[in-house]
Amino acid sequence: MLLVVHAIAGATVGASIANPLISAPIAFATHFVLDSFPHWNYPVPKRRTLPAFWRAFGPDMVLSVVVGIALILWFRTSWANVLWGIGWACVPDFLTLYRKKKPWSIWFKGYFELHNRVQWEVAKGPGLAVQSFLVLCMGIILLMAKGD
Repeated sequence: MLLVVHAIAGATVGASIANPLISAPIAFATHFVLDSFPHWNYPVPKRRTLPAFWRAFGPDMVLSVVVGIALILWFRTSWANVLWGIGWACVPDFLTLYRKKKPWSIWFKGYFELHNRVQWEVAKGPGLAVQSFLVLCMGIILLMAKGD
């Protein structure tokens, strides 16, 4: 699933649930729920170099930051909750960067297995269509949550 979709989901949770002790685990859990929907992922580069990483993930990361900033500005009075939700919803993908590094690969083995098991990757067209539909649904929830 594209990181921007996870960021929007986290923002939705943060904007809808004011208590950070409740919103954090829910935002974290949305990551796994969203990954269980049919979705498309960009190919992960075999080589772990900065240029390869940037080519693969850069556009999605930049879009995620831009959307995140826009949502933080839009939810002026609850921006911290929105940022909190975005962070917790995106953490699972950042943790996977350590799945082959010791001691992380040992300590979080069960977590990495779960993250891989819930993935439902499909072809680009249908996968992006599902992600677009999910963003539309979350956009409607964000509009309803906007109370400032």
